[in-house]
Amino acid sequence: MIMQMFIPVCENNHWHMHVVNFAAGRVEILSSLPLRRGNSISAATRRLSMAINKALHAYAIHMDVDVSTFEHVQPHLDKLNMYRLRLVVELVLNERNNVRDKIMASCHL
Repeated sequence: MIMQMFIPVCENNHWHMHVVNFAAGRVEILSSLPLRRGNSISAATRRLSMAINKALHAYAIHMDVDVSTFEHVQPHLDKLNMYRLRLVVELVLNERNNVRDKIMASCHL
């Protein structure tokens, strides 16, 4: 079962990351800008639900997810930095990263 999903989002020329925590029923929005309440979040969650469903079905993972029912939070800076570090590590070590071996070799790992 998928526990978390990291989804980059570009909205109004600003990039932020949605971390969907399925087990906790929470979406953590990692952004350098303050979280805005109201219609913009509702529209974003509808698009996010559709994108998650498409991604899950593309990989033959059958889960119906409606993130609009999830709690949406913006974590404190310490947690934001932890997620940034985790994301970098996951992207670097991902088997689909075509420069992973070069990075690992240059870091003597």
